[in-house]
Amino acid sequence: TLDLIKTYVGILADREKIAIKHLMTSHQFLPLLKQKFVTLKDLIDAEVMSEGAAGLIGEEVLALLQGKRALSVEAGHVKIVSL
Repeated sequence: TLDLIKTYVGILADREKIAIKHLMTSHQFLPLLKQKFVTLKDLIDAEVMSEGAAGLIGEEVLALLQGKRALSVEAGHVKIVSL
């Protein structure tokens, strides 16, 4: 659960060619599991993501939380898949 979200954000960080620590810090992950987020504004208002991070990866994180994305292992590599 928490590890899956961290892995997901790590993949997104790699895609954006930015260190994960510039997108989210370790204390920002847990609220993703405890609260309901519907919009980018929700993520920003709850201080789960900065406005810049939300602009880069927020929609993808919301898609994961809403069950529209998942992680899959294929040929020994973890990848994001659309559902």
